[in-house]
Amino acid sequence: MQANYGAILSLVIALGLIVGSLLIAVGWRGRRVSDHPHCRPCKFDLHGSMDTNGLAPESCPECGCSLRSGRRVQQGLRRKRPALLSVGLAVLLLGVGAIGVQAYVGSRNVSLNPYKPVWLLRYEAGRHGTATSVAALDELIARHHAGRLAQPAIDLLVAEGMQLQADMTATWEPRWGELVEYAREQGQVNDADWERYMATAVTVSLALEVRPRVRIGEPIYTWTVSRRSRLSDSDRRWWARMTTQSFEVDGIVDPKSLRDRGSSGTSIRGRSGRGRTGTYEDFNRDVWGELEPGTHEAARTVAIELFEMDANNGRKIEPAFLTVEHRLTDTFELTDESTVAAVVNDEHRQAVRDALKIESIEFETNGWPGFDFQIELDHPPVGLAFDVFIVADDGTEAKIGSLDEGANDSTHLSTGHNQRELTWNDPVVRVVFRPSAERAMRTADVFEYWGEEVVFEDVPVKLPEPSPAEEASP
Repeated sequence: MQANYGAILSLVIALGLIVGSLLIAVGWRGRRVSDHPHCRPCKFDLHGSMDTNGLAPESCPECGCSLRSGRRVQQGLRRKRPALLSVGLAVLLLGVGAIGVQAYVGSRNVSLNPYKPVWLLRYEAGRHGTATSVAALDELIARHHAGRLAQPAIDLLVAEGMQLQADMTATWEPRWGELVEYAREQGQVNDADWERYMATAVTVSLALEVRPRVRIGEPIYTWTVSRRSRLSDSDRRWWARMTTQSFEVDGIVDPKSLRDRGSSGTSIRGRSGRGRTGTYEDFNRDVWGELEPGTHEAARTVAIELFEMDANNGRKIEPAFLTVEHRLTDTFELTDESTVAAVVNDEHRQAVRDALKIESIEFETNGWPGFDFQIELDHPPVGLAFDVFIVADDGTEAKIGSLDEGANDSTHLSTGHNQRELTWNDPVVRVVFRPSAERAMRTADVFEYWGEEVVFEDVPVKLPEPSPAEEASP
């Protein structure tokens, strides 16, 4: 029920005023107790005093008033109904009082939620996606934290929150997650319900994304994406470790995908979802060689181990408290034509260059030597897929990273490339963005990419500070 709560209250008040007024009118008119003619002033029954023509006497035998002038004779007699008058007056007064309360609440912005019973708040909280629902949940949460909710009410609220969490067609309100998670902290949610709540949260937050177009015989690039979970908006996080159990296309499992290839992980939280882990499957012609061009379904089955995160140091707490198996699916188009194309034209040349802004390059020697490369990308007119190199004056070059982004993307990138044996001494270099079809194929959205090198001259490189021993050496 999505109607405005204030409008419903106004309608109820209006109905109350109408009903009260009708009851008063009916009660005042009364019910008929006689159909004889009566003297209007004294109500004397004139039935026996009427002549043969049905005319009343000159005067009332009871009070003596003239019956021939004005409307002194009334046909029938009614008696007021005190009960209806009392009920109607009470209903009318309640309606008038409700109008006054509504006007006061509206003018002073007073919330009535603190005075509402739990059953009414639960009803309002169930009107998902409305401001009324949010306000009711805020009040229920406040009572919960204050210890003013009985366990039966908590059980009902937890059940309703979990039912909403599992309904993917319903809008998720993180306040429901706050209710469930706080109840768990207070020992008011059993292990089975908690595991079901977390299993739903982790499985609905993960999705499989497959490169939309794949050429027959080329690797199938996939990403496991972590979206915003159906949890509370708190800072609390959980860690999901995912291990691939199998990969299939149209239900045909690649036996090679059953081998142990390690695992990947992502943070699970309600406030945001930004994890993205990429991998690929070699196109197994022995398994999928008969597949025709067209739309196909890919599926990756993963075993998910869920860990709590230590709020103090951010590390996962071993062992996993929950393990679930989940099947992720997506569709893609299989084609016998190339899925990437290099484009070069005069119209876009300067715009591509302007979209690349090198912020810094730093050569680091901590651990394996390598480069920390910071770049700002601002709405390139076409997709970009580059391997990035720096070139010294003597022609020596070193790869410092890669870049692949779709057309019109705007982002800040930090990338790098480490090598076991790498030295670098030049503080000013030439930076070369070299097009790479392979980088384009590894993306979900780059099908056309800039096919010409972009070169920046005289770019500074920050070198490590020399140690005292190096400074002292001749």
